[in-house]
Amino acid sequence: MSQHATLSGRGLAALALLTLGAGLTACSPGPQDSSAPSTAPSSASPPSSAPAPTASPTQPAALPSGFPTALLPTMPGMALVTRSLATQGDFSTIAFNATVTAKPADVEAFYAQRFTAQGFAAPAATTVDGVLTRMFVRSNGDETISLSVADAAGGGSAVTIGATVRAGSVK
Repeated sequence: MSQHATLSGRGLAALALLTLGAGLTACSPGPQDSSAPSTAPSSASPPSSAPAPTASPTQPAALPSGFPTALLPTMPGMALVTRSLATQGDFSTIAFNATVTAKPADVEAFYAQRFTAQGFAAPAATTVDGVLTRMFVRSNGDETISLSVADAAGGGSAVTIGATVRAGSVK
């Protein structure tokens, strides 16, 4: 992909989900979730902790009951595209994709302030192919939040946030 290429909203969301999925898997403590999709077809029904379905562009996804907005707040004017919340053992994995009218630098500043206020440290953000990425790590070392932000087609930002935290941190 050229550095000057513009990512479409769906292309960016797909890229973000792939990146987020790989990051959450790499950051997740303990054994892999056996309910993760495999390459072989299965007739089993999806687990109850499966990610929520994607909403149409005209009808943003709503936050599920019990979504930890204190841990992962949504910005004013943010429209959720997908969201998920799952707990396995001592850890919860929370994620969402969204769009917002704010610029990527403003999104990064909003979340950096909120996550550092909760005890997460963060090295400087990096930007690759127009996608700003920042990893936040809580001092105990086993709780992480990943933030990816890029310019959205038509203006504003496309945002992906994923967290792996102790179940007790989900508020």
